[in-house]
Amino acid sequence: MGRIFKNIVVQPGKLRDFLYESFVALTKTVLMCGTALALGVMPGPSRGNLWPIFNPQVYGPEISTYITDPYTFLHYEDGIIAYLLWGWWGWTDPPFTTPFKLSPMEKAIWDDFGGLLLGLIAGYLFEVAENSDYVINEVRANHGTSQFYQGDSRLNSFVDILALGIGYSMTKVCFEYGLGWFPVLWLVISETISFLTFRDNLLLSLIQLIHPMEWIKNYQEGLVPDHLKDVMRVGYWNNKLRDSPNEFLNKLMHSPKAQNKFATYSREHLHLTFSFLDKRCLI
Repeated sequence: MGRIFKNIVVQPGKLRDFLYESFVALTKTVLMCGTALALGVMPGPSRGNLWPIFNPQVYGPEISTYITDPYTFLHYEDGIIAYLLWGWWGWTDPPFTTPFKLSPMEKAIWDDFGGLLLGLIAGYLFEVAENSDYVINEVRANHGTSQFYQGDSRLNSFVDILALGIGYSMTKVCFEYGLGWFPVLWLVISETISFLTFRDNLLLSLIQLIHPMEWIKNYQEGLVPDHLKDVMRVGYWNNKLRDSPNEFLNKLMHSPKAQNKFATYSREHLHLTFSFLDKRCLI
């Protein structure tokens, strides 16, 4: 019984440390990303949208243009994975010990700053790669909800890297206080919830990028409303060029295949489809 009460007393201290480390990660990340944003080197084809702060929709031209979206949670997972890969290199106690011969000062620097900095740099390079033509075309061709994807906005990229930094910090604090199981459990639960809700996660994204599977694409497509699903099937999946929504609409409206496809649709249904796309052409 005494041990239980002892653990209860320690909890506020763990919470304070967690909040402190999260604040440190937030500060370091904001400084790094803010500098990159100010210098104009933050990746992304556009600034993005400030409101709403969170956009739950994962289909349509507005994908990854708002500050946060469901994929922000996956970047939080990236922070957990980053710590599991190299964050513990400064450790001197079990269960992990550093694989390198580091001086006490080097271990302290790595533990306090180096590991997080490496994670933020990795996140930044990932955002650069994610906004490349090759990755954008692969995502549009193989993800069931991303046929209008045009890359992450600069604001979205900023917050994605921020989420990685906070995920890294949370994992660091948990391991320091004997709660290393928590971020691992979080990772498993987050992957599962993401799979069931917006039908994507780190594992599915990796599979679709390396070895695309049709059943995954079809499963993801189930989230797309019918009035957009047929638009995508008309030819957008096979379009390897990064047409803007306006350009795609022009092609669609003059395509015999599209006209045959939509021949059975009512005028109201078609108006809903085109108005949905047209309102998002300015993103």
